[in-house]
Amino acid sequence: MKEAKEYLLTPVGYIRSLLKKRKNAPRQGYLGAPDAWVEIAAEFKKCVEGIASGDEVVLITWLHEARRSVKKVHPGRMRIIH
Repeated sequence: MKEAKEYLLTPVGYIRSLLKKRKNAPRQGYLGAPDAWVEIAAEFKKCVEGIASGDEVVLITWLHEARRSVKKVHPGRMRIIH
């Protein structure tokens, strides 16, 4: 097995919501989570010029309160929409 490379991540913004404690967050957004928004740091403002409400973007997050020792996750039931 090859050695894993290290990568340096620099935050360009933060996710904000009305949730203040992890224990109050639902396991999935469709289970009743409040709206959330992205606040882009001023020095990266030019990087998001032209992005409009409703545009699709890829957002990579680092959940600062996540347990890093978890090696396997167990997803909840799938929500099927007809």
